Amino acid sequence: MVECGGCTLCCMMLNVKCMNSPSYQWCPHCDIGRGCRIHETKSDECKNYDCMYVQQEKCNISLRPDRCKIIFEKLNDDMILALLHPDRKDITDVARKQIHRFVTLEGYSVLLKSRTKPLQVYVPKGVDANKVFARFQDLEKEALNNLRNPNGRQTEEEMEEKVDDSTIIYH
Repeated sequence: MVECGGCTLCCMMLNVKCMNSPSYQWCPHCDIGRGCRIHETKSDECKNYDCMYVQQEKCNISLRPDRCKIIFEKLNDDMILALLHPDRKDITDVARKQIHRFVTLEGYSVLLKSRTKPLQVYVPKGVDANKVFARFQDLEKEALNNLRNPNGRQTEEEMEEKVDDSTIIYH
């Protein structure tokens, strides 16, 4: 596996409930650009998370999330979620090429999520983009259900969370 190196982007972009670290805010335990200050005792949620970059045996350093400004996360055997850094309006060339490789060479559908644009769905030829989008919505609903507060009821913020309009891009 590839090491995180100086990348700590997941510590800012991901919602880690057990650490009181909402999406797009730095985790209070993160030493930005170095790693976790409580690495030995960090939560299972953090210990068990690996983006696609660190799951690779070899990977171009330009695809490290802090460099390409996208976290790629494999959702299942045929879908990848790409989370765009909130300061970016568009994807970098290296990220665009990687999405193209995932879709055309490896057969994945890629869902690009951004804070400023509607969800973009990239699908291989012959794949029904509407079905991919519907499956992604189901995964998001399931994830929200897993984030229930201790008394089993969703918070107002969780109930308001929804998927934006989508753009479907065929390859």
